[in-house]
Amino acid sequence: LTGARIGQFYLFCGGRDSSDVERADCYAYYPDTNTFKMAGNMTMPRYNHKNALILNDMMFITGGWNSNDGLLKSTEVISLEANNLLTTSGPDLPVAIEGHSMTMLDSRNGIIIGGWDGNNVVNTCTYFTIASNNQIKLTEAPSLKQGRWHHASATLTYEGKKYVVTAGGSYNGYLSSTEILPEGSSEWI
Repeated sequence: LTGARIGQFYLFCGGRDSSDVERADCYAYYPDTNTFKMAGNMTMPRYNHKNALILNDMMFITGGWNSNDGLLKSTEVISLEANNLLTTSGPDLPVAIEGHSMTMLDSRNGIIIGGWDGNNVVNTCTYFTIASNNQIKLTEAPSLKQGRWHHASATLTYEGKKYVVTAGGSYNGYLSSTEILPEGSSEWI
């Protein structure tokens, strides 16, 4: 299950139900009335996927897993058009992954970090950018020093400079380490 605020509601998509079946449904939560409403569907069921909010009104969903297709390299974009959800397929990721993290660098740019590719915990990272025509472009980003999955990531600003921080997760056991990617750097520290 992933979620983000879009417009006047929070949108939650995917996950597994009580029968352990992956879901494609998206539900809107309206905090002013404390109610949930079925809002639409993703293009495919996903579990252990991630999302990022782009331009304050679009959700970019990446990777994950489902029992029909296994690990997913597909992405999708969910946007709000005239109070209706519009779901479109995005570009394929370089590799199928789950358990990765995503963080935004600004309202148009973000990074996908690490994950599991079905055989290994990976250290690969991918930048994503939304172009002026609302198309997503993927480019290679610096690799982590240590592969990790089920980790946390955030973008922090210190003295006017941005830093991507990723911490914890797992790689042959739990990790207590942190890696930092300074803005404009080609290497994690």
